[in-house]
Amino acid sequence: MAEEFEIPKEKWYHIIDRLTRIDEQLEVLIRINEAILKHISSIRLEKKIELTPVLITRRQFNNRYWTFEVDLSEAHTDYPIGIRETIGRPVNFACVIRLDSPASWKRNSKGNPLEELSVGYTVEDFEIEELYITNDASTGKLVVLVEWIE
Repeated sequence: MAEEFEIPKEKWYHIIDRLTRIDEQLEVLIRINEAILKHISSIRLEKKIELTPVLITRRQFNNRYWTFEVDLSEAHTDYPIGIRETIGRPVNFACVIRLDSPASWKRNSKGNPLEELSVGYTVEDFEIEELYITNDASTGKLVVLVEWIE
C-alpha cells in the first residue's frame, strides 16, 4: 500500500522551507510557553485579610513585588494598608496602578503631609514603612504596587 515517490529536486527547497518555518513557529511557541510557566510559578497565593472597616487584598507576584487593593467605597482617615505587617520589611518603591476615586496617602507617619494620588503616582528611593490612606466614601478601589530590594 505504501508507495514510494520521488520529490523532484526543484521542489526540495519548498519542502525544506516549510519545515523550517514550522520549526521556527514551534520555537516561538516553546518560548511563549516557558514565559507563561515562569510567570505562573512566580505568582503566590492571594491573601484576603479582613481589616476593619475595609477589605484589603494583597498579592505577592514574586519575592519583591506586592499589590495592595483598598476598597474606596468606605471613607478612610489615615488607614494603614499593612506594609510591615504583610511583607515584614519596609519597601523602597510604591506606585498607584489603579485609582477609581480621589484618595491620598501619608508616608510612614500619620503626622506627615497628605499626598494627592493619581494613576502612575510613584515614590521611589525612599524607605516606606507604611502608607496611610485617606479618602471620602466613593466607588471603586485603589491598587498600589510596592517593591523592595533584597
